Amino acid sequence: TDIQYLVEGAILGFLCSIPLGPMGVLIIQKTLSKGPWPGFFSGLGAAFADLFYASIVAFGLNLFVNDLMTEHQLLVQILGGLLLVILGVSIFFKRPKAPQGLSEQEKKISKRGLFGDFISLFLLTISNPAMIMIFMGAFGASNVLTDPETGESVSFIIKIWVLVGVLCGAALWWYILSSLVNLFRKRFTMKTLRNINKVAGIILLVVGIIAVLSAFDAVKEFFSNSANLLPR
Repeated sequence: TDIQYLVEGAILGFLCSIPLGPMGVLIIQKTLSKGPWPGFFSGLGAAFADLFYASIVAFGLNLFVNDLMTEHQLLVQILGGLLLVILGVSIFFKRPKAPQGLSEQEKKISKRGLFGDFISLFLLTISNPAMIMIFMGAFGASNVLTDPETGESVSFIIKIWVLVGVLCGAALWWYILSSLVNLFRKRFTMKTLRNINKVAGIILLVVGIIAVLSAFDAVKEFFSNSANLLPR
């Protein structure tokens, strides 16, 4: 059902938002200095930027590599899983760094209340296309954009449901994070951020491994069924 794709998209959006790069550190800093709602609206700006890149992957795959997705579904799943494994390991060992800060123009925008917080983080996040790699791995490993019955690319409407889910999942993560930072503001240190990244790295690593192993299981089943069809 459509709700199923919405939920799957929300799970992907949530998981892909957990790794904390400079934008995540900046959102935490905004929460600590200005309060939970400015922190959340800043995260919402990052979530909409993530939605932009997720849309490029979702519709770009359909435009440019639809044949690859349909004819080599297992290969795409394996490559997507391996990409998540690589990203997971990289994020696990990555030390979050404080951002370089807002430019003068972005500082002026940020002073315009919650909308300014939203726009400033949207512009900062969308200027860094690294998230496109994570969504390529996530969509490829999960096969959420592939119809399980026909093996073809899902319809336009279903992709919209997935992308709405991605936005909701990302927004949920930033709401939870900004609320927790505000609640435990005295305990948030760079060590806490490193621990969050380690958990995020492990999650992406496990999801990637599962995707790769499940693809190999499908390959084994294919060859097993083919062997049974051979004359004895």
